[in-house]
Amino acid sequence: MAALGTVTAVHADRTLIHDVTVVDVVAGALLPHRDVLIDGDRIEAVSEPPLLARDARQVDGAGLYLLPGLIDLRGEEDLAPGAPPGVEAAARAQAPRSYLMHGFTTVIPESSPQAVLGVNNCERDPDRPEVRAVVAPSLLAWYRDHPPGASGCITSPGLDTYSHLLGLQRQGVSATALVRAVTVEAAAGLGLDDEIGQVRVGMRADLLLVGADPLADVTALGDIRMIIHDGDWETPASLRADHR
Repeated sequence: MAALGTVTAVHADRTLIHDVTVVDVVAGALLPHRDVLIDGDRIEAVSEPPLLARDARQVDGAGLYLLPGLIDLRGEEDLAPGAPPGVEAAARAQAPRSYLMHGFTTVIPESSPQAVLGVNNCERDPDRPEVRAVVAPSLLAWYRDHPPGASGCITSPGLDTYSHLLGLQRQGVSATALVRAVTVEAAAGLGLDDEIGQVRVGMRADLLLVGADPLADVTALGDIRMIIHDGDWETPASLRADHR
């Protein structure tokens, strides 16, 4: 069987993930040893008996967990307050990649009527490795000359919301409740629960492969191995702001 993400057939629009543990976010349960067939940007089949699809790319999901892509209901829009236009443009170009890097396949702008306003994590150190991974290098350079100060923050797309989830878990919110909040419950709030938010036949194939059980510990969302979105497969490393 092929290694994770290896193309083994000419029909690249179809992908079969073998022997993966599907995260059922509705029931808050794990469904081990499933085969999941993706056709284009849709989930075609989820099966416990092994599936055969010789025309599809074959992916070994053993030891991995498949969950729906995350939904950020407060996508930050003020990405580079006070920065020159060229720097702001670079920040806006990187932001969608940074959200995807942290598993957010759907982002609702904070100015949208559907947005849920709240307080996200606040980053102030431009040299923190996690910040360098999600903020455009030109914006980080600008921040080094113009520190945000005690009342300001470095907007870090994806990282801010992920850090907020970690903080809520430390306060006692269960990982299952947090995962449900950023998947099926967020989708229902948007009226998109028939499109996104679950690993289910017919749903959009916005999916994450992670290396640990996210229902047990939300830090598993920091161990993303592959992001599947709009028919594309991406690794977190390829989406980093400092990727070379």
